[in-house]
Amino acid sequence: MSVTPRRIGGVVIIGAEHRTIEPGPIAALKMSVDQNWTWAKMIAQTLGGLFKRHTSVKQLMGPVAIADLSGHGGGAGVAAAFQPHGDD
Repeated sequence: MSVTPRRIGGVVIIGAEHRTIEPGPIAALKMSVDQNWTWAKMIAQTLGGLFKRHTSVKQLMGPVAIADLSGHGGGAGVAAAFQPHGDD
């Protein structure tokens, strides 16, 4: 995969595009069912991994833990983000 910067209005942009879609009621329902099925499969895979011991409980955390880790990571500096930790 290659990334090509684009100049839009004097600003160079690299990243995802934003687009808005306006589906009708039937298409919106289908999109909702598809997205919910995708998330349900991901949850089932994670739970299956926990029961089979392929997934560590340490990998599960909520927003509070994520915010806490982000705060600690920010305080440690950028170089710390690239250091191996060995906590796995």
